[in-house]
Order: sequence, then structure tokens, then C-alpha cells
Amino acid sequence: MNAALELVPTLHKPLHSKVSNYLNNQRRSGQYCDLIIELELDVAGDDANAEFGHFCVVGAQSRFIGGPQFIQKSLQFSIHNPLKVTINNFSCTQCLHTMMDFFYEDIISISKEHEPHFKQ
Repeated sequence: MNAALELVPTLHKPLHSKVSNYLNNQRRSGQYCDLIIELELDVAGDDANAEFGHFCVVGAQSRFIGGPQFIQKSLQFSIHNPLKVTINNFSCTQCLHTMMDFFYEDIISISKEHEPHFKQ
């Protein structure tokens, strides 16, 4: 076998895991995010009640975001003008953070006190 044609794996983790990690790190620092999900109680524009994200990640995981009503070309959102989605009738910032972690990490840990929020 020709050594030049031999493919040698260089990644220790699967590629999708590395990409997810990069995107999650960007989300946590607010870099390159084109989506802001905020809670209805956020009337003062407080970022503590909002989560940044990437539309492609959240849209792929959520049946509410990413549907035909969210067409990027018609809504004109970007990293410079993020799409803001407000969640009504929900006020738990901890659960919002947990849901966003789930979209990126594909694992979830819910404490007993927050179970009713997730059922809602």
C-alpha cells in the first residue's frame, strides 16, 4: 500500500463532538451567535435572563425554533443582528440554561425542583 494514500486518523474524539465543543464554547462566550432566547420576564433587557446560541444548532434540536416561520433569508438575522426569540409564560432562567446546554451537549440533568418546569 502506498504510504501517501494511507489515511491516518488524527482526531481522538469523533468530529461531531469536537465541532459541538467549539460551538458550545462560542455560545458560552457569546461569540458568533445569531440567536438570543430570552424569557418574557426580561423587560429590562437583562442578559442574565437570556441565552445566546446558534440558530442552526437550536433549530435542529427544537420543534419550536427552526420551523418554516423562521426562515433566515426573510427574517434577516445574523451574528451582527441576532434573531430574538421570547419564551412566554416561563420564568426559570436555570431551566433555560439547562435546555440550551442540552441542545449542545446532548445530556441533561434536572433536579427534582425543576421537573415541573420541564413538563410545562
